Amino acid sequence: MRYVIRLIQFGVLAIVIGIVACQDEFLEKPIGNDVTEDTIFSTRLKAESFLWETYRQVLPSGFPLRMWNGSFQIPCGIRASMCDEVRSTIGWGGGFSVNSNGLNPTIGFIKDWFNKGWDGIRRSYILIENIDRVPDIPQEEKDQMKAEAKTMIALRYQEMLKRFGGVPIVRTRLSVEDDFMIPRATLSETVNFIVNSCDSAAMVLPDKYDQKWRGRIHKGIALAVKARTLLFAASPLFNAPGGKSYMNSSNPELISYPSYDVSRWQKAADANKAVIDWANQSGWCEIIDTDNPFDDYGHATSEHDNSEVMLAYKGRVTSWQSQGFSEWYLPNLDWRGGQKVTLNFARNFFTEDGEDQDWPEEGEERSFDDYTQRMNEMEPRFKQAVWAVGQRPYNNTDKWDWNYTENAGNVEQGIGMLTKFLYKYQWEGYKDWIIFRLAEFYLNYAEAINEVNGADQRAYDALNVIRDRAGLPLILKSDSIYDTQEELRQAIRRERAVELFVEEHRLFDVRRWKIAGEEGIIGGPFYGFDFEINDSRDAYLTYKTQWVMDRYWMDKMYLYPFPQEEVDKGYLIQNPGY
Repeated sequence: MRYVIRLIQFGVLAIVIGIVACQDEFLEKPIGNDVTEDTIFSTRLKAESFLWETYRQVLPSGFPLRMWNGSFQIPCGIRASMCDEVRSTIGWGGGFSVNSNGLNPTIGFIKDWFNKGWDGIRRSYILIENIDRVPDIPQEEKDQMKAEAKTMIALRYQEMLKRFGGVPIVRTRLSVEDDFMIPRATLSETVNFIVNSCDSAAMVLPDKYDQKWRGRIHKGIALAVKARTLLFAASPLFNAPGGKSYMNSSNPELISYPSYDVSRWQKAADANKAVIDWANQSGWCEIIDTDNPFDDYGHATSEHDNSEVMLAYKGRVTSWQSQGFSEWYLPNLDWRGGQKVTLNFARNFFTEDGEDQDWPEEGEERSFDDYTQRMNEMEPRFKQAVWAVGQRPYNNTDKWDWNYTENAGNVEQGIGMLTKFLYKYQWEGYKDWIIFRLAEFYLNYAEAINEVNGADQRAYDALNVIRDRAGLPLILKSDSIYDTQEELRQAIRRERAVELFVEEHRLFDVRRWKIAGEEGIIGGPFYGFDFEINDSRDAYLTYKTQWVMDRYWMDKMYLYPFPQEEVDKGYLIQNPGY
């Protein structure tokens, strides 16, 4: 398999060309044989190429794969299809399989994901342990590169934490002489390892770079990994009220803290405020808000290297396995059909006036004109994310006609097609996958400070930064429907669901809040619209809400299972229920 890497844009085309020229030969091979660490760390060019490839190996991406290939992605869909956000109709796709049968230790993408994570961690340690050998890189820059690698290790552990709880901690590159059977660390030890790694890296990394290096890890990313980690650590899944975890376990310390502690929320609030402060002070990152909510949100979520995106996956591959973006993400109207937005989730979006939309109840039939009117009344973020039946996409009006002659089944799985990330998309190929966007940290901070101090004015202020950009009425403490901790908690959760829609937060948010088991979020009945087309198939007549499927949920799925083949080796304690 040959990789064409556009992992880091950086604007340094001469370097990229040089990297590709040699990477196709030596980065496909294991270290050893004719290519040794002596070779790789003999010059700046080769060492940098190793770092860029490490970025590609470590950073997660959420766009679909065409088939299985040992990646962090799932085949033929996106992880948003594994919760209430969207519906994927491909029977062999990862999301469809989990929705029908749940998670189990033999699922291919879990095995691929777990194994690939360790590959990236190993590469990061190789760089940390060898970069000082390169003769033509100044020491300050070497230290920075080590901090980049340390942050990548922390990011990979953060991704494992939210899926598995406590995991084995590897503190150095392992050799054949080492014991690979490292047992799971406790949840607390895993959190502390991530936080300490981020603190260490943040002391070295620069606040920002020249614009040509946009996409490289800076201090803000180390702060962001720490902040997201502490938010998870403070949340009910791990910081369990009364110390009661989601399932009985003979090793509860692997999946939760022994008791609830509100100070964990304060640590999360402080860490997320540090990200916001870094953004304000460095000038590297800002919320895009020009008083044009539709365009602002479109730019923030779709434009490459925009000022709101802190870090994105920029990897590009040319193998046949990689074409999932064009084949499975783009809203095709053939049998693949793209991703459909569920009615379950659409109820979270507001109208442009900030009100709840009046969608039909199950079985209730209305005119198609009613559907069009209600879709057109929705808020800007909805229009950036959902393609309404019978008209061109709101966020890309010069692309894609809705063809009345297509199989109606391609429409009926949801209320419309997913078009987020495609604002003014011109078929330029693969898209960057957003890993950290500044808006998240305002919502993180609002959530954490509300948990510390119910209905704290600082929570309203942070939440309203996002509401204001969205063009929605501000949420005020003086409003009786938002003046308690619980009311504000629900408002923050709803705002988070909408703002971060299909950016791979919801699947884990509903787990860390311990609400995934509520009907219609991950399990239970899911709904879409049934559209009636006239006999000549050139116009829609009516629509009505219809049941689409019942999805699978068991409480053991609050955490992922470890791959069975790893558990069978005897060094891993499986998560409860599997």
